[in-house]
Amino acid sequence: MPLRSLALRSLIAAVPCLIAHSALASEDGLLVDPVQLTDSSQFSRAGESYFSPDGDWIIFQAVPVAEETGGQPVYGMYVAPLERDAYGTVTGMGEATRLSEPGAATTCGWFHPTLPGVVLYGSTIVTPERESDAGYSRGTSRYTWDFPTEMEIVSQTISRIVERDVNDPSMRSMLLSRPDVDTPVPLWEREGYDAEGSWSPDGRFVLHTQVNPETKDADIFVRDLAGGVTYPLVTEAGYDGGPFFSPDGTWICYRSDRKGDNLLQLFVAELDFDRRGVPTGIKREVRLTDNGHVNWAPFFHPTRPTLVYATSQVSHMNYEVFSIPFDPTGRDTTPHRVTFADGFDGLPVFSPDGTEMMWTGQRGEPNQAGRRLSQLYLAKIGGDFPLDDARGSLLVDADASPVADAFAAVSPSARRFQQHVATLASEWLEGRLPGTRGIEITEEYIADHFEAFGLEPLFDSSYFGEFRLAMHGTSDVLTCQNVGAVLPGSGDLADRYIVVGAHHDHLGDGSFGSIRGAGEIHEGADDNASGTAAVLLLAEQLAAIEDSGGDRRSVIFVTFSAEEMGLNGAREFARNSPVDLDKIDLMVNFDMIGRITGGRVSVTGEGTAAPLAKILDTAAASSELELVRGGGLTSRSDHAAFYDEEIPCLFFAITPFHDDYHTPDDEFWKLNVHGASHAVKVAQQVVMDAAYWPEAFEFQELANYDRGPSGTMSKIKVRFGIMPGNYNDAEPGIVVQRVSPGGSAEAAGIIDDDRLMAWDGRPITNVTQWMEYMSAHEPGDIVQVTVRRDGQIVQIPVELKASGR
Repeated sequence: MPLRSLALRSLIAAVPCLIAHSALASEDGLLVDPVQLTDSSQFSRAGESYFSPDGDWIIFQAVPVAEETGGQPVYGMYVAPLERDAYGTVTGMGEATRLSEPGAATTCGWFHPTLPGVVLYGSTIVTPERESDAGYSRGTSRYTWDFPTEMEIVSQTISRIVERDVNDPSMRSMLLSRPDVDTPVPLWEREGYDAEGSWSPDGRFVLHTQVNPETKDADIFVRDLAGGVTYPLVTEAGYDGGPFFSPDGTWICYRSDRKGDNLLQLFVAELDFDRRGVPTGIKREVRLTDNGHVNWAPFFHPTRPTLVYATSQVSHMNYEVFSIPFDPTGRDTTPHRVTFADGFDGLPVFSPDGTEMMWTGQRGEPNQAGRRLSQLYLAKIGGDFPLDDARGSLLVDADASPVADAFAAVSPSARRFQQHVATLASEWLEGRLPGTRGIEITEEYIADHFEAFGLEPLFDSSYFGEFRLAMHGTSDVLTCQNVGAVLPGSGDLADRYIVVGAHHDHLGDGSFGSIRGAGEIHEGADDNASGTAAVLLLAEQLAAIEDSGGDRRSVIFVTFSAEEMGLNGAREFARNSPVDLDKIDLMVNFDMIGRITGGRVSVTGEGTAAPLAKILDTAAASSELELVRGGGLTSRSDHAAFYDEEIPCLFFAITPFHDDYHTPDDEFWKLNVHGASHAVKVAQQVVMDAAYWPEAFEFQELANYDRGPSGTMSKIKVRFGIMPGNYNDAEPGIVVQRVSPGGSAEAAGIIDDDRLMAWDGRPITNVTQWMEYMSAHEPGDIVQVTVRRDGQIVQIPVELKASGR
């Protein structure tokens, strides 16, 4: 990210030579269908532009013709929509909206990855009062970078974008009530220059450059917005700046002046994260260039291990765009030239899907002074564009890298899912604990969306199904609400129903149910904001499908409250169902689908009705996910209330579980919204096929159904100390996904991936049976545990510790 009004002032303005068309021919195959975006009739010069996450808008700097002085330019910050033809090819730029006030110095705009219409940029907000330190001269071409000490990183919500692009009423209302609507507001304030900022792919952090007002040294920092803490990342002597996150948020790229010769070189660095997922330093640094030229403005490709950048390698009077592969070992850093026009070409960036490149160039006609000033250009990436595909680099498995996939090439459904989860898992909902204002807002949010989708209320003309819950050990009674709606069916099957559900509550501050204990907000992003978001996304998608006629079952969408306290919402639904239970043919439950890894999602329960196997076969054949279809079924989620009423069930969940389950670390930024949207797509196919299925769904009991501990949980006095990793396979035994520190298992030598097969000689068939065994023991008891490890049977004596220790 160059320091733009820090702007390469004379360099971008000083080369009067004509474009050599023979040189432009060299770009054939590299850049296709080039188009000039900004017009010299409106902007005397423009530069440094970036795409919105959906690729529909750009944010850029420009100097209006009326404010051109011919001398040192002052760039304003603008946004504008891109115009595309019916084939998606960019044909130009729409009307630009100015964000900054005239006279204010600005630099480095960036769109928020999850909040439509929200941007950040560096700004002095008003005209700087004093001259900043600047200067770098090389030959006769002098360009300067300014570091005004008044420069702060500001956010701004652009009402034009919100009003055009945000249809969801809750999201629109939230965005238009922000304090930065159409006005810049500093994200934080401190003495000295803060700029060159960009959000992390999940929106948690701002990566930026700060110039110390005393030492004048520029270094790279990251700001934890939630914690309000700034961490230094790159602090070498001399200028370090222009940083960007990699698409998966685990690396950064930047430029540095390590030798003090003003010849900037390019670097990438792997971030070092603490247990909260906050980048607090770097693990290792890799130099990409080491030459006698100025190299700057590096930018990652969203899916390939390649960066683009500007360099004076051709000539200091003729900057060009080059690409360079990224290999963490530093073995392959051979640059490849991309642009060939005379004059300046630089500040290249890729579109979010990686199919386009936008850059700043001097390719128009000279002005009256004979100078060709900078404008913005965009072109498609051609088949000859040098994009490296080497393994062992930034190109990682999409499902294993949720941030990269979710924000670099996100689909509309993934973005919609992400919007819901970002809201439901936000800290201001305080963990969605029943009885709190946070869960009330959650329920209002869900109901508002059901209504917006055109769905009918489920509970006596209301979207809310209220029930009361007696609190264990007290005389308190808690008022809770399920939230439900109906998509009516048609024909002879209209009075048959499919229920699609998930629980919307969580643990609040962890005062109960937390593995780590009370005191921190448990956001419950995966458990179960993800399931609730899945219900909302599926409801919207099915409601939008035009009715093709024929016989079709009605679909009930419902989110349950107080699940974490014992499946209370689902059991209330079963006890006092708004429709006859005998008319419900299938229940589809989402609980923790937000952190899909390895492209796999667990779908269990197909044995509860004969047609389900065939329906799942069809869905699996067209899915980008592998459906893990074990024969078992856990009773630890809302579908159990329906199974107990002999209603066929399907249960969607991640496999395996993650270590953040029921801890404050179950946070939104860790979710794989891309994978989750694919899981919803599978469920959409399943629900649609089931809705039109002409035959009856006769309930079948499962031989390997885990019926739960039958009240023995409260009797268990010992702690074994593992997280089970299999709730859905038909094979006997319990897979140890994780051994908890300080527990009985760790002390005895049980390790991850062991499978517990027997307890004092008695076979372990499932988690419920194992818990029944534990309920018979006292602290200090020694049991003989049979473990299968790497195909071998091992006998391990375990001394059981007291629960809570």
